[in-house]
Amino acid sequence: MDVAGTIGAVLLAAVFAISGTAKLLDRRGTAEAVEALGVPAPLVRPTTAALPLVELALAVLLLVPPTAQAAAVGALLLLLVFTGVVVANLLAGRRPRCGCFGGLGSSDVSWRTVGRNALLVSAALLAAADQSPLTASTVLSGVLLATVVIGGEQWLSQRAEAATEQRQADELESALAEAADHGQAPDFVLPGLDGIPVSRDGLLRAGRPVLLVALNPGCGSCRALVPSLVRWDQEYGDRVSVVAVVRGSADRAREVLGDTGGLEVLLSSEAEELGGYGTTGAPSAALVTPSGRLAAPAGFGAPGVRRLLAAALEVEDPVTGIDPDELDLTSRPEPRPTVTVREDEEASILLDETTGASVSLDRLGILVWQCLDGRSRLDAIVTDLAEVFSAEPAVVAQDVLQVVRACGEAGLLVGVRAKGRTAA
Repeated sequence: MDVAGTIGAVLLAAVFAISGTAKLLDRRGTAEAVEALGVPAPLVRPTTAALPLVELALAVLLLVPPTAQAAAVGALLLLLVFTGVVVANLLAGRRPRCGCFGGLGSSDVSWRTVGRNALLVSAALLAAADQSPLTASTVLSGVLLATVVIGGEQWLSQRAEAATEQRQADELESALAEAADHGQAPDFVLPGLDGIPVSRDGLLRAGRPVLLVALNPGCGSCRALVPSLVRWDQEYGDRVSVVAVVRGSADRAREVLGDTGGLEVLLSSEAEELGGYGTTGAPSAALVTPSGRLAAPAGFGAPGVRRLLAAALEVEDPVTGIDPDELDLTSRPEPRPTVTVREDEEASILLDETTGASVSLDRLGILVWQCLDGRSRLDAIVTDLAEVFSAEPAVVAQDVLQVVRACGEAGLLVGVRAKGRTAA
């Protein structure tokens, strides 16, 4: 009778019970993980349905003496198949989400995943060889080992992801400091969900930085990122154009993405169509300045995409931007940081000391200028001023727009093209 074999059986039973239950509770995430690991499309659905049931069945059979050793052999075969799939992905340079424990929190596959599976394979070999009767101590030992195996691997993965995030942040900071040295972003023409083609130049006409986010329908991390993309488009749409580039058909994109609100979605049939942007893998992103330059190296994973969004909100191209006449009550104008206010006998003068641009404003104009912070919409400013002066909002709106457009024409606002200035 082998106590080690019994502890191994309990360890495997606990792991499979947790894994199978988590997969049943997160069927969509399990399907996405199965597809991302490279399982052929016709087998994704049956694999998603069968895998958690097989794991739960093994968990029960491993604890029943007459079937324990046979179940250990089945667990061994299942672990070897999964480990082979993981190794194949790693050797091909792919690191999809593991999906091993469903919605409990899975990490990208790595050689740590292989190491964890090697430990479980060892447990399966011991359990298949010989087992002693179950006792309270063997059950407790097996459960504790399962906790250590699952929790330890997840903890190590989180540490590794944090280190990668910090390294990429350092690289991005350095790259942004040399953004002017990056070349022009390659042109492209891709269809939208409605079939209408959209080009790079078409996206840049808005005069804002463009954040291109490459997504793969079979990627669980991509699916999880979509709500953030929709929220960014709603919150920062007047400062950066967020564009999702999804590989596959329009029907598949709609099925996977769900409700995208007003988010711009383009379809890519081949990864090479955005190859010049460095967006290999998914999710990944590229940042293009209003003048069409690549502002930084591509960002990878959700953290890399988020860092490029933060960088996009800082990008300012001095010779491009929206036309002052395009400013409306939904705009959030931001003063250039080099503008100072100089008092005169009859009016106040705004002066950009780096360009020499200036504009003269009366008392109301200066008050409007002081309200501009890059976050407040003009309609909110109009409401506040109308209440303070007990004036008609429509009249105040005209005055505010006149002041803001005059400041934009003088080149005193971030992202607004001064009159007479054109892109190089």
